[in-house]
Amino acid sequence: MNHPSGIAFDNKGNLFFSDRSNERIRVIDSKGKIRTYAGNGREGFSGDFGPALEASLDKPFGIAFDRKGKLVYCRSW
Repeated sequence: MNHPSGIAFDNKGNLFFSDRSNERIRVIDSKGKIRTYAGNGREGFSGDFGPALEASLDKPFGIAFDRKGKLVYCRSW
């Protein structure tokens, strides 16, 4: 982890957080296992409507779940 930032819980109790300087969003499951949820580790803006793990993110910061349970994020400046 490098500059963990925003956090959010899904409806199953999993903890999601932005790993800002690694250009990823990670999740800690109920057993304590950490895995990458989104981001390929390369800074950028790509991957709309594609697999989350193939997306390039740019300093993900704030994260939240919408009413439908979809994860959304904003970048930091």
